[in-house]
Amino acid sequence: MFESLKTVFSPRSVVGLQLEETFIGAVQVSNPLRSPTVERVAWQEVKDPQEIPAELEPFFQREGFAPEVLVTSLPTSVATFREIQVDFKNPKKLEKIIKYQMEPHLPYPVEDMLVNFFPPEPNRPVLTMGIRKETLSRHLAALAGVRMNPQAVSLEDSALFSLFLKTCGDKSDSPVGILHVGGRRQVIQVIRGKRLEFIRIIPSGREPVAHLKESLRLYGLKNTQPLSEILVTGRAAPEEGLAGKVEESTGIRSSVWRPFDQVRHGLGDLPVDLQARLSVPLGLALGMVNGQSGRFNLRREEFAIKESLNQSRLFISMLCGVALFLGLFTFDLHQKVSIREKAHEALNTRIRQIFSETFPGTPSIVKGKEAAQMSQRISAETAHYRWLEEVASEGPVLDALLALTKRVAGLTDVRVDNITVEPGKINLDGRASSFKTVDNLKGRLGENGAFRNVKLVSAKMDSREQAVLFNFVLEKAK
Repeated sequence: MFESLKTVFSPRSVVGLQLEETFIGAVQVSNPLRSPTVERVAWQEVKDPQEIPAELEPFFQREGFAPEVLVTSLPTSVATFREIQVDFKNPKKLEKIIKYQMEPHLPYPVEDMLVNFFPPEPNRPVLTMGIRKETLSRHLAALAGVRMNPQAVSLEDSALFSLFLKTCGDKSDSPVGILHVGGRRQVIQVIRGKRLEFIRIIPSGREPVAHLKESLRLYGLKNTQPLSEILVTGRAAPEEGLAGKVEESTGIRSSVWRPFDQVRHGLGDLPVDLQARLSVPLGLALGMVNGQSGRFNLRREEFAIKESLNQSRLFISMLCGVALFLGLFTFDLHQKVSIREKAHEALNTRIRQIFSETFPGTPSIVKGKEAAQMSQRISAETAHYRWLEEVASEGPVLDALLALTKRVAGLTDVRVDNITVEPGKINLDGRASSFKTVDNLKGRLGENGAFRNVKLVSAKMDSREQAVLFNFVLEKAK
């Protein structure tokens, strides 16, 4: 039941939107909770960073984006990452205390920060992140200027983490690195299984591979298992030879990440450079599939009260709507029942009237049983005349009577007293002036095969009537 409700109220389309100083990237995914399919993708360079909000609205209209849910991202460089040791058994309890556990590690007062954490494991440090509320507010204000209000805001590399879980979650437990090169910072993160074990931001102005070995050495201080692969993604990822330079510098197999190859879409063979540029928007859109969009939603804490009020208003509105619908449905149903009851009563009244006129001798008519009672009387009356149907079913009765009449009509001294028509035969009773006349009548009845068999059952002289009484049985011809 809960899965059905979840499906009914789930959005039909989600757009992941990435805004950087020099480009806009967007990916629209349809039916995200059931069978996610990429519908459209778009990427556009922006020459003037101040003009991004002005170009965003025509960009959506030109590319045909029409989301029910909009998910955006902030650069990972605006966040502070810390690993802190927290004793916990229940992850829900961790959500309540993590902010205060991280307070000593934050560069700003905890009241001015939004704190979140990556999926933890018991008896291991919890990887947490925090950003300033002011940063999120500026991002939302810029979007509000073009009448856009994202339901979720995440970090770029949190979106890549979600994308990896969705598209590469069935890989082995060997650690995999994701090198995100683009924008003002480069980020290296290491994922093992479904856990983010390491993340580091490499300052701008340096080659992506310059300090990659140093970052991996820092990872190796706490983790002995080496990386099995490095996936390179981001705007600068398709640069010629970059993946090869990474592999040569680290000795680890490296390649440009192609996440769209593991996702359903009808866009054909997407170029590798476009896949690298749109990996973050794809991760933002697909974050709803594995439930990561809710975990990494930076608006979850900042607007918790507002969202709660909105949900309360929505629930009340839905409740009022349901009550109104039920009221209208009940009224309509009651009206239809009333109309049908009146029509039924009028029909029964008419049946009683016809019943009384057709069968005036009926002692009483039971109310509500008029039709059934009338059907019984019709069946009883019909039974009296059923013999006609049986006789008619045996052959042409009128033809047999006509033949009998023609043959008797020529004998003036023959009188017919009774004719009985039965199935397959006719009984003929009468009287004649002599036995010879009876013989003549038998001969006539047998002429031309009008009757299959003519049998004289009896013939006797009645002295009182001075006539011969006879009885014939005539079998009708088939």
